[in-house]
Amino acid sequence: FNKTVELHEGILKFYLSGYLNESTTLGTYDYSSINTVIFDLKHVVYINSMGIMTWIRWFENTQNANGRIEYFFIHCPKIILDKANTINHF
Repeated sequence: FNKTVELHEGILKFYLSGYLNESTTLGTYDYSSINTVIFDLKHVVYINSMGIMTWIRWFENTQNANGRIEYFFIHCPKIILDKANTINHF
């Protein structure tokens, strides 16, 4: 798993690649100044249910800190869509 993160003018952008699983960490940020989160998933080659659960916990933490954040997913490979569709409310 590789992650590059950019934060600029309220936009937090993640460039993710590799395998998203139980060892995936997205990190902690000062969410009070963030209004948009973008996940670029172009180079993700695998995701399992624990990778999805990591995201869900991260979303819950960001929403608890700042209820105004909008999330966008770009360049989503089919493997991400297939796994996300197996999780209620994702």
